[in-house]
Amino acid sequence: MRSTDEMTLAIHARAKALRRAEENRRIALLGGAGTALGLTLVALIGALGGLQHRATTAGYEGASLVADSSGGYVLAAVAAFMVGVIVTVICLRLKEKNRK
Repeated sequence: MRSTDEMTLAIHARAKALRRAEENRRIALLGGAGTALGLTLVALIGALGGLQHRATTAGYEGASLVADSSGGYVLAAVAAFMVGVIVTVICLRLKEKNRK
């Protein structure tokens, strides 16, 4: 039969192991999501890298400063930035939730 101190230590060890297992699952999930987003980014750059545009004079002068073949890169960069912001907000909210 265990003493009260031994049971308390065993409970704390089990709780720590459960928290670590949950953390490992989250790390694996976020790592998989990061890999999927990276592959999506590469696919978008490959698929949209050859988009062409024409410079117009009706208020779109800034677009003429970008090379004709870089439209896909810009679109992929904007999409990656937006996804990064969303992932960051989700991570911060989960961290705040775990503190409470």
